[in-house]
Amino acid sequence: MKKVALFIVLICSMIACRTRDFRIAGFYEGSQECKIVLFTRTNGSVDTLAFADVINGRFELRGRVDGAKVVCLEVVKAWSDEVKASKDFILENKDYMAYLSFQKDHCDIVENTDARILASKFYRNEKQLVDGKEFLFKVYLEATEVERDSVGIQFLKLIDEYEAKETELVGANPNLNASAGAIVRGIVNYELRTRQFDYALGSEIPSLELEIRGWEMIKERYGLLGGQAKVWFQERGFEERLAKVEGEMWMIRQAVATSEGQIAPDFMLNTPEGDSFSLYGVKSKLKLIDFWASYCGPCRVENAHVMALYHEFHSKGFEVISISSDTRVKDWMRAIAEDQLVWKYHGMISSGEESVAKMYGVSSIPCTILVDENNRIIARNWRMERLKQKITEYLK
Repeated sequence: MKKVALFIVLICSMIACRTRDFRIAGFYEGSQECKIVLFTRTNGSVDTLAFADVINGRFELRGRVDGAKVVCLEVVKAWSDEVKASKDFILENKDYMAYLSFQKDHCDIVENTDARILASKFYRNEKQLVDGKEFLFKVYLEATEVERDSVGIQFLKLIDEYEAKETELVGANPNLNASAGAIVRGIVNYELRTRQFDYALGSEIPSLELEIRGWEMIKERYGLLGGQAKVWFQERGFEERLAKVEGEMWMIRQAVATSEGQIAPDFMLNTPEGDSFSLYGVKSKLKLIDFWASYCGPCRVENAHVMALYHEFHSKGFEVISISSDTRVKDWMRAIAEDQLVWKYHGMISSGEESVAKMYGVSSIPCTILVDENNRIIARNWRMERLKQKITEYLK
């Protein structure tokens, strides 16, 4: 009986050994849409062992090899053969956690079952967010206005679940490098401002607020890291990069503070003639704050539309306050004349005590902000057609 039992155990062990796969999960520190490819070279030819899409810098691979092989793990830009990152290592049918970067000294591939399992969980959480967003976006496009509220609630729930899972995984595994890798990838998403697209679903969703909250949770997760993972994180220079993004997030926070429904902060600027004026000092039913510059092509095109609005609605209580990013007064004044901007409230950002652009969280131009007679913001960066409709309704 003992011999039979031993024989069964031996057979099971042999089957397990034969059916064991290699599994690789990890992160890529880069921006483009990419694929991850695992291959080996044999007699001058390339044998691809596995490949997959990289989803927001996270990936997962699985396959099988007959014995140990020298392989290369490469990140390749989608729709091209451009290699963005690569790392050679010896592959067996085991578990690996990988971190790939365009900086070769940042790359890391370790055989570690716990780290691989954790990296896989991070990958699946990201995939669930992306797939869920794509599904809800399709539903949103086909939904009625009433139905869109329900879709928005589902979307917010999806984001809440994603953020909670990320924090749960880091909190339960503070010393694994996979936790640090997930946080690193999160920082890269904010450096590139790609996360804003994952948090956007129509005008009803407060994407900027979600982006800020997501960043606060990344900082919280960093605080959960243990000593070993934190060293791995710091060795790749990400403590400095975290601090840099934190500084840049100030602009987004200001944009939220000056979003629709908020009271616009007052400012003081000087006209080309040297006269000073303030936002609160301009009395009108509606005031359009228009950020632009003489060197900005799209701004010059938009000036014609703003001018048309001024001519149509000025007599009904509509005023324009244009704020230029120009640094050369001559260029600024020439553009005002060329575009025939006849309203009297013109100012340069540099002429104020504090940058009005920073005050309003304006990171790109053109940018328009519509405020009412009480200086409450009622529209921010709307398309001209929608903006005209709002002005028409307001000034009936």
